Formats: sequence, C-alpha cells, structure tokens
Amino acid sequence: GSQRPVSLFVRQLNMMKSPAVAGEVIKETHRLSSKGPFLWLLQEPPVYFNKPSGLRHPLYVGNNPRACIMADPRLQIAVDAKYSSKDCIVCRWKPPEPIQGHRELFLISLYWPHDIPDPPEGFSTLLEEAHDLGVPLIVGADSNGHSTLWGSTLDNSRGLRFEETVVFPYNFDVLNCGEEPTYVSGRFAT
Repeated sequence: GSQRPVSLFVRQLNMMKSPAVAGEVIKETHRLSSKGPFLWLLQEPPVYFNKPSGLRHPLYVGNNPRACIMADPRLQIAVDAKYSSKDCIVCRWKPPEPIQGHRELFLISLYWPHDIPDPPEGFSTLLEEAHDLGVPLIVGADSNGHSTLWGSTLDNSRGLRFEETVVFPYNFDVLNCGEEPTYVSGRFAT
C-alpha cells in the first residue's frame, strides 16, 4: 500500500533563558497541537531549581540544561542517554508508520556554546553512528555561528566550521524559513 505522509510540526528556538518566551512557546503549542503532533527543539530554556521551567514535560539531562526537547505526548519519544548531555539532548522516535522506509529517527536539540571550540562529544559520536546505520536525524541547533546557508548576511569562522563538520559531511538539509535571519539583536542579524 501507499504510505500516508506523517505530519509533524517542528520548531527550533533559543529561548534566551526567558520565562516570557516559555509562555509564548506554550501558546504556540496549543495552536499547533490542534493541527497535529508538535516538536520543540529548544536551546537556553529558563531554568529554575536546576530544571527547565515554564514548559510542559521537557526532556533533558543533567542540572541547568542548555538544550531540551518538548514533544507532543502522541509522539512517544524517549531520551537516549548515550548521546545526551546538558548541551545536547537526543531522543529516539519510532513513528507509527515508516518515514521513507525508516522505522526510527533521532531528534536532537543542540546548544554549542560560543566558548567551546567543538560540538558536544555526544553529538559528534551520534553523527558518525547514525550515518553508519542510515538512521535519519532532525536537528535543531544554536551553533553560535553565522552562515549565509541559514540566512545570515555574512559568514564567520564558527558558522563555516559548523557547515564543514556537520552540514556538508552528513548531507543535512537546512530548513530555515526563507532568507530570514535566525537571530536578530540590536547589533546584528545572523
């Protein structure tokens, strides 16, 4: 028989540790949940008593996490502790029907701090192993890098490094919405 398309609303967001942003995420979640399953790949959530606050059932590891995932309960995803850290949360999802022949996918929220030269070790290991096994990945990342590939007006060495070590070797598709920058501040847009 023919495969039904699987609808999944995926959003990536650096919350900038803001409780107000958490409130907006919850509002958007209510809107999305009526349309189908949703997935939030979040970086820098607000933290209270060492845990993400203001979110519904976030998935994370460690104290003071800088990456978490908030997923629709209908998705039945599970944290994979082998690859996860406070900066990289990895979950496994077995969709109800295979997606392009795949019975399992990795869902990843990655925060790559500006003061650390390489991506978190678990993330690099996961890229290698998933590639070798042919398991697809959905990654939402704040790499603290600038690249025209995801809407920045200029590239910087950090953005180029992310392209060279993550995007190109593993054939990732960048799914930024149009040419809009992914980060805007008073000083610049990236």
